[in-house]
Amino acid sequence: MKTTKIASAAFILLLSVSLCLCGENAFAQVAGLATRVAHGTSLPVGAEQFTEFILTSGSPQVYICNASPCTIAGNWVTNSGSVAGANIALSNLSGVALNTSLVAASGVTATLSGFPGASGFNPTGASLLGGNAFTATSQTPGPINIAPGNPAAVGATPANISITGANGFGTTGLGSNIYIQTGAGGSTSTLNAGLMSFAAGGATAVASESSPLTGSYVPSMYFLAGSSTHGGEIDFVNGASSNGVVRLTGMPFAFYADNTYDFDLSAYRPKNVYIGTGLYLGSTAVGFTGETSAISGNLMAAGTVAGSSKILCTDASGNLTITTSVCPNVPTTTALVSGNYVSATGAAAQADSTVNAGPYLGSVLPWETAPNCSSTALGTITSGNKGYIFGLALEFPAKTSTLWYDVITADNSGNQYDVALYQGAPSGTENRLLHIGASSSTGQPGTTFAPAIGWQHLNWLEGATTLQPGRYYLMWTSNCTAGGTSCAQIAANAVSAMFYWPGTGGVTIASGGASPLTYVSSADSPSFSTVPCLFVE
Repeated sequence: MKTTKIASAAFILLLSVSLCLCGENAFAQVAGLATRVAHGTSLPVGAEQFTEFILTSGSPQVYICNASPCTIAGNWVTNSGSVAGANIALSNLSGVALNTSLVAASGVTATLSGFPGASGFNPTGASLLGGNAFTATSQTPGPINIAPGNPAAVGATPANISITGANGFGTTGLGSNIYIQTGAGGSTSTLNAGLMSFAAGGATAVASESSPLTGSYVPSMYFLAGSSTHGGEIDFVNGASSNGVVRLTGMPFAFYADNTYDFDLSAYRPKNVYIGTGLYLGSTAVGFTGETSAISGNLMAAGTVAGSSKILCTDASGNLTITTSVCPNVPTTTALVSGNYVSATGAAAQADSTVNAGPYLGSVLPWETAPNCSSTALGTITSGNKGYIFGLALEFPAKTSTLWYDVITADNSGNQYDVALYQGAPSGTENRLLHIGASSSTGQPGTTFAPAIGWQHLNWLEGATTLQPGRYYLMWTSNCTAGGTSCAQIAANAVSAMFYWPGTGGVTIASGGASPLTYVSSADSPSFSTVPCLFVE
């Protein structure tokens, strides 16, 4: 295949587009000839036929050698003595396949090229530009059309259009970039952004768009494949490279619904999803719409699901479970009672047990700190800044808001009393859960705590609280140390088992009659001793 390179200042005017060439000389190679385009103040002697020459003396004129060779000025012809005339002289080439009328059937390929680099001269680029509209007119600017020739017989191979960047030179050279950019809409017409439309497989490129699918902006890029019975496909691939990446960034695909904005054809909507390190959901609900096939697969997330061949199942509510066998037959939500235990009715079936799972309301099942109460007096604090501690166990979940106790010696005075609950392990700092004090740092005066004998009750300052099964430390404290009938006394059981009891000396606290926010527990010391008779309900 032979190649013709055409580059000249006059050619800028030829197609009403701009071919930008920097440098004094450019070349046009014609089959079998070496034709030079040059300029000067006098016509050259001995030029080959069809040589173009720009005479620069006076008004620029374009001359064409009409003899072989041109030995005198009379062998040169021109259409006019001005730049406009030069345009007219060459305009007969517009609208036809470039150069084919000059070198018919010669196999010449027309090439638009910038000036190649030479010693002392840098290479130049080439630009195809449509003509601008005339100032202050409504003229439509000149377009640019690039189209290959059409085949003329069935089975003939059509021509291609290729836009190819240059490879990087050597081992570290950069490959060339290709930029394709549409125009933005006007500052007050955001919906008028330029449209880029790619059509393949016989599809017709979209020429305009005025109805946005979502939001207030119309689509500005289209990829269309196929038309009527003609197939088409759009693929985003990584070129078989292990390092190739296809990434969509900031694209608001609405996968939360089965809609046509994502994948129009249901047969090509996502079927299998492969997750690398994690699955992030915007909601706790996971379900399906219409598909009844089983969901299963191998989950290999280290630290989450050990081993392999774990089956992922869904129940009637869309909740996910993981099993090593078949998916269980989970009853519907109407078969279960809220707050009840679930019991197994077979190897892979469940049903409601009819047994309440708690926490149990204190009014239904109160916590009795001493199941058998001998009505022995608990006794009084014998020294200042002391509290009695009792290590007790709660064996069921309970919801409590009130403390009941039996006053056997009243104290209708200002002496302070407090009862508190702490939870925790031995030899640790335990936070106070509940107490009956008037504030977080005080207890209750005798006028409130024990104004008269008999059963009394006070609400917990912290309000209704659920107590989980476990270990609890019960504290009783008062600033009344006179003993006898001067201090309130409550009923207790003479001998009860406890996992901790420090003795009648109690533990030291900051202020008698006010339980502290935290309590530092000691090692367990099981004992049978006196325990107050209380109902935590």
